[in-house]
Amino acid sequence: MMKIIAFISLALLLSCSHKDSKELYLFNNASYQMQEGEFISTVRPKINDLYKSYFNNQYLQVPLFKYIHHSRYNVFIGIPYNTSIGNMINAKKLSSDCQDLVFEFDSHSFFKKYYKNRLYICEYATSLDKGTIYLALTTGKKEISDSLFSKQKISKRIQFTRN
Repeated sequence: MMKIIAFISLALLLSCSHKDSKELYLFNNASYQMQEGEFISTVRPKINDLYKSYFNNQYLQVPLFKYIHHSRYNVFIGIPYNTSIGNMINAKKLSSDCQDLVFEFDSHSFFKKYYKNRLYICEYATSLDKGTIYLALTTGKKEISDSLFSKQKISKRIQFTRN
């Protein structure tokens, strides 16, 4: 009888802690909301080199933190180091090697969407309580870019949990 009670208690405990949505915990109670079909992949040197080839800037240090793969797009999550949203905005304003589709910013975030080297690229950064998070999404399909890479949809992927 004790084994049955222990089993039921364990099952109840596990079922209460399960969440339907997948979250990737970042830092300071922030998380990235995973979408269906997205998988966290290991950041291998090849992925890191790819990230640097798209988003390398000599004035900014934004090392790659996590890489998320989907069959139709890629998500790179970077943690800006020793920089601010203002510095990132200024660096993005100076980049002229691409065709900007959208560029919006305020004192807490920026959103840039552009076409470069046959890729639709979206960059989004936002200030958190004790740091900044940077998202970069890439796809070769305009339809994916138009449907998934909006400022509103991307900003909703960063959530804060309160303790």
